[in-house]
Amino acid sequence: MKLVFALLLLPALALAQPPLEKLEALKLTDTQRTKIETLRDAERRKAIPLEADVRLAEMDLEDAIEQGGATGPIVDRIASLRGQMLAARVATRVAVRAVLTPEQRTKLKAMRPEGPPHRDGPPR
Repeated sequence: MKLVFALLLLPALALAQPPLEKLEALKLTDTQRTKIETLRDAERRKAIPLEADVRLAEMDLEDAIEQGGATGPIVDRIASLRGQMLAARVATRVAVRAVLTPEQRTKLKAMRPEGPPHRDGPPR
């Protein structure tokens, strides 16, 4: 059960990606910019249905709580969906880093705020 609750917190622990404008400070080439935009678009296309499924599952969870029904399977579903969202964000972040030169990765790391990420991503 602790694992399920930990998985529910994954969105809070997700490492937010910097906005493309911030990446522009890295002096991206046109090829890099296009690749990064394509990667991010693909991630958003995966995230939209997952986010919708999470919202629906959260509604189902509220109903189950109110009606005294079984909540465990719904919590597991929400955790699984959020885990898929986190995996997609991390995969995109790794892929974006692979597009950058070593110097750009170093500069990007220096631009990141210190401390743990915020629930809605670091303030930008």
